Amino acid sequence: MQRTRQVLTILWICFFALDVGALLWLRSIGWIASDHFESALSHLNALYIPYIGLILAFHFGGIKPNRVAHGVAWLAIAVSLLWNLAVSLPMAGLLFGFGTIEAAITQVRNIGGGLSWVVAPALGYYFRGATPKAPKD
Repeated sequence: MQRTRQVLTILWICFFALDVGALLWLRSIGWIASDHFESALSHLNALYIPYIGLILAFHFGGIKPNRVAHGVAWLAIAVSLLWNLAVSLPMAGLLFGFGTIEAAITQVRNIGGGLSWVVAPALGYYFRGATPKAPKD
């Protein structure tokens, strides 16, 4: 159970960092203007923060999820990976000179929002019924 939590935490933070890193790189080389950078960053934050917030609250808040079936843990990881790859591909394309920032922002917003119905229930079910760890005497 602890390993799954670690995998989910690393997966979500790494993909978020890669997407923000791509934006920072493109901004630093002057490929995108500050208004497009701010718009893209705002959209990425809006997409990622609900999921990263949920994961970090449980991971660092001393909250332990109830035991779930092994398959549910893998489902949470699989749909998380699917969602993150789908959201990150338009950003990665920019690094290789494919597309425009405007199109990437639109794709990220549409893909992330469109696939939220897949990832939200899986993460919610994985962390369902979580209870705080009992204090040790």
